[in-house]
Amino acid sequence: MRVKTAAGPSRYTCRTMEMLYYTLASIVLYLAADWILNQIEIRRGVRFDNRTLIFFAILLVLALASFQLIQHFLAAPTAPPTR
Repeated sequence: MRVKTAAGPSRYTCRTMEMLYYTLASIVLYLAADWILNQIEIRRGVRFDNRTLIFFAILLVLALASFQLIQHFLAAPTAPPTR
């Protein structure tokens, strides 16, 4: 049985929310990468030969950036230095 303390949510709750954020971000990034690649191909007028590789590159850049942002926002606040 998991018990909440007066200090805040349990570590289990924080991990669950973190997994949820990453999962939702992954779904959105997949759809965004697909849309970006389709827009590039529409402007170009023809499909790329190595479409999968280009899709992976777009997805990788988006994932690295967004996962860094998620980690930044989920980081525990640090206490100010004491004198």
